[in-house]
Amino acid sequence: MNRTILLILLFLLLLFVLFSGARYFSNLLCPDDGANNSTGVVPATTGGDAYCGPWSISDKNFSQNSNRYIRFARDEYDVVPYAQDVENLINETSEYLIANQDRAVTIVGVYDESESNSSILPDLGLARADAIKTLLEDLGVESANINTESTTVEGEGFMADTLCHGAEFRFDAAGGDDDRIGAIGDRLSAEPVRLYFDTDAKEPNLDAQNRQDLADIIFYLDKVSTSRIEVSGHTDNIGKGNERLSRKRAEYTAEYLASKGGISADRMDSKGYGDSRPIAENSSEEGRAQNRRVEVILLN
Repeated sequence: MNRTILLILLFLLLLFVLFSGARYFSNLLCPDDGANNSTGVVPATTGGDAYCGPWSISDKNFSQNSNRYIRFARDEYDVVPYAQDVENLINETSEYLIANQDRAVTIVGVYDESESNSSILPDLGLARADAIKTLLEDLGVESANINTESTTVEGEGFMADTLCHGAEFRFDAAGGDDDRIGAIGDRLSAEPVRLYFDTDAKEPNLDAQNRQDLADIIFYLDKVSTSRIEVSGHTDNIGKGNERLSRKRAEYTAEYLASKGGISADRMDSKGYGDSRPIAENSSEEGRAQNRRVEVILLN
């Protein structure tokens, strides 16, 4: 009887040793890559850190490193939840910029030209840079000290449907934007950005010039703290209740700019002018189509 019990115990011990050894070598060969980090996120891919990291940024007396880059899903510009080392890099960068107001960071967002861009900005790289910019602003960095750019990457930048290398940070002296600020102010305070909607569409049909103009407006609002924009709705002269209809379309567009472009609601005035300010004759369908619009204009 004792011999049988002893054999059973030895067998159970052998199973335990084999199981523990298998787990050890599995973790050695395929680490969890942040599965137990503070964000509770398991990254989209494992074994990819040869490309996904490490990420190193520096400026003068500042240096910070991460084992991974900030990442984005294909065709998306919302930041993929990140591990603790990426969070540390972002937090340290924010603290550095807050303590050194004479320095500015340029966030260079990465994208592939084959990706679909659903943002209001000219390309997905700028939209991704803007999303990271919002992270820094939420941590207290002044928007005037953050610039955004974009660059393309070939298809090998993706692992499955995740862009591993989502952005780079570049530092420079703060300021130096006066020429661009002046040019944007002169152009868009005199000539509004005109947005048009397809029939029954809830979002404007943006062309390339619209996207560039909206990017310029966002840049201007960041750099000129006293600036505001007016979002005004306009209709043709067909039907009744046009003033109310134009006001509702302006309010919706302001909400759209806030959600898609990060423009604060308290920096926008929404107005509806109905059919009182036509830019074309209402006697033709083509003219009426031009009059059914929303305009965005810099106030100062």
